[in-house]
Amino acid sequence: MPGFLRELAGQWDGRIGWLKAAQAETARAAQARNGQPLKLAVVLASCRDRDALRAGTLRRLAEAGWPAESVWVTMDEGRFKHPVDRLTHTAWRALRTALAADPDYVLYLEDDLDFNRHLLETCGGGDRSPGASSILAVCATSGPRTRLGRSGRRLPDPSP
Repeated sequence: MPGFLRELAGQWDGRIGWLKAAQAETARAAQARNGQPLKLAVVLASCRDRDALRAGTLRRLAEAGWPAESVWVTMDEGRFKHPVDRLTHTAWRALRTALAADPDYVLYLEDDLDFNRHLLETCGGGDRSPGASSILAVCATSGPRTRLGRSGRRLPDPSP
């Protein structure tokens, strides 16, 4: 790092001091249960029609440092005619599987997500095996992905 950047970093934290404090608190909280890391169950609901999207999500999750093999993937059984009913049933099965492992937290993923490269360290990076009482978090999209063009206008995502 050039000397002037080192000097600047010593005088100004880029307004991320609050983030460093929050991350330190998260790390302390992760050890809150009798010195044991909090336990996280990660589930992903998907269907055969979305094989490519699911594979991309799991690849991006692994690239973010999360061990993709620790994600429980629950596939749509096709028991219902309406897509919303099928998704609801698949989500219920995924969450039932996760809660059976008795984790502290459940992270429910859809099959078309991108991840922050610091995901694992933000989540404490610890053990994700079964544990105590559960809290649910959801990572999902509610419609087509969009991105902003130079004018600030929303552009449709070109990916399928």
